[in-house]
Amino acid sequence: MDLNSAVLDPAAAPTLSAVLESDAPLASSAVLDPAVPLALSVVPTRRWQPASGYEARQDRVAEETPVALEYNGQPHVVMLASPTDLEDFALGFSLTEGLIDSPADLLQWQCESYPGGGIRLQLQITPTCAARLASRSKNLTGRTGCGLCGAEQLAQVFRPLPPLAHTQRLSLQALQQALQQVSAYQPLQRQTGATHAAFWLDATGQMVLGREDVGRHNALDKLLGARARACALTSVAASAATRPEVHAGFAHAQARASAHTGVSAGASTGASAKTSASIHTGANAGASTGASISPSKSASSLGAVLITSRASMEMVQKSVQQGVEILVAISAPTALAIDLAQRHGQTLVGFARPGQMTLYTHPQRLFDAAPSWGPIPS
Repeated sequence: MDLNSAVLDPAAAPTLSAVLESDAPLASSAVLDPAVPLALSVVPTRRWQPASGYEARQDRVAEETPVALEYNGQPHVVMLASPTDLEDFALGFSLTEGLIDSPADLLQWQCESYPGGGIRLQLQITPTCAARLASRSKNLTGRTGCGLCGAEQLAQVFRPLPPLAHTQRLSLQALQQALQQVSAYQPLQRQTGATHAAFWLDATGQMVLGREDVGRHNALDKLLGARARACALTSVAASAATRPEVHAGFAHAQARASAHTGVSAGASTGASAKTSASIHTGANAGASTGASISPSKSASSLGAVLITSRASMEMVQKSVQQGVEILVAISAPTALAIDLAQRHGQTLVGFARPGQMTLYTHPQRLFDAAPSWGPIPS
C-alpha cells in the first residue's frame, strides 16, 4: 500500500480531532494528539449480506509498514508497525529490549522513508551499549505479532531483569474507571478494527498517556518510549531550575514537543523525508521531536499500564524491564507470563473488563478502597 498518498490524504486519513467530533467523546490531547493523522487508508470493497447481496463500500484499513531499526550503522531488526509515533517506538523498543539503559544512551535518531515503502530508523547509541548489542549479533525480521524478535538463543529470551520495587498501589475502583474509558482513546481501532493500544494510568484511573499500533508489542514500546521521553523532559526541567546552562535547552524542548513536529509527519512524506534529532537528556534535549506530551502529567513515576491485548511473556518482560509494577490486560495472560510476573514481583491482571477482572500475581498492590497511591504496608 502506498504510504505516501494514503497517510497524508485528509480524506483517507482523518485527524483524531475529526474522529472525536463525529462519533466519540473528547479524548484529552495530553493522551493522544488530536492533530496527528491516523495511520489508515481508504480502500474500495464489496460487502455481502444475505438480505441485500453485494454493496459497494469504502473501508478504512490500518496501515502496516516495515520499520527497520539500525544501531550505529548496523541493521538490527525490521518490525511491522503503524507509521506514527516512531520516535517513541525507537526509544521504547531500545529500552524494553535492554539495548540501552536510559534515554540518555540514545544519542541521536534519524528517520528515512523508502520509495517502495518502508521506513528506516538510524539510531546512534553509546559505545558501551553498542558493544553489548554487537555481542548479541542478530539481524532478523519481526512480524506484527512477533515478540521475541532477534533472539537467537534461549539465554537471550530469558534475559536478566531488574528487580521491581513495591511502591505502587491502585484501587479497584480506579482501575474500573480506566476500563470505562478504553474505547474513547482508541480512534484508530474504532476506525479500522485492526489495532492494539497501551495506556499509562494515574491513581484516579485516568488515561495519562496512550499509543496505538497494529502490533501489541509496538503499542507498548511506543507508550513506554513516550513516557521515558516525558520523564527525561521533566528531569531536564528540574535541572533547569538550578542550572542556568540547561534552562534554554529545556524551554526549547517543551516548544518542540508541543508542536508535534518530527517523525510522525516526516515518516509519511516520501523517499526524501528525513528527520534527525538528539534524544539526549542534557542541554541538547531541545532537539527532541515527536508526539505531544504534557510532562507535568505524563512524567510521574507512579502509575500502571493497561493493554488491550493478551498478556504474553514478552509483554511482561518489556514492562518489567521498564519498572512497571502493575500490568493490566483486557485479554488473558499466558502461563509463561504469569510465571515471569510472579518471579519478578509484578502485579498481573487479566480479563480486565468493566465489572470484573482476574488477579494472577502479587495482588497486594490492588485494594478495594478510594483511589490512592502509596507504599505497600509491611
